Amino acid sequence: MEERQQAVAVHGAARAEYRESAAQGNMDECVEALSRSIAVNSKCDVLHRSRADCHARLGAAERALADAQRAASLNPLGSRNFFALGRMLQQRHAVEKAAAETAAAAKGVEERAAAAAAAAAAAAAAA
Repeated sequence: MEERQQAVAVHGAARAEYRESAAQGNMDECVEALSRSIAVNSKCDVLHRSRADCHARLGAAERALADAQRAASLNPLGSRNFFALGRMLQQRHAVEKAAAETAAAAKGVEERAAAAAAAAAAAAAAA
């Protein structure tokens, strides 16, 4: 029974810290507090879903997606879990799309720079 009381105490303290940190907008501390709670009760979908949201706010798309998937697997009937999972997948897609667009833009810049260098070399050779 002592182990359970200790787990309840850890979870209670972590929950209080999470709420305070969330109110202040400190997502790093929220993740730490939720991680402590998850260590005590790893089968709680709400904790994983909350941590997914914090990871998403920090820009850690892969960690957010992993937590959202875990929440959905723990409670497959929870619509909030699937809503969170959808948001994380959408965020991941947006990140991948932005990376692809950045790579395409960089390639275009390289091609234009190479063409400009070739034109400058041709003009110098003709002069």
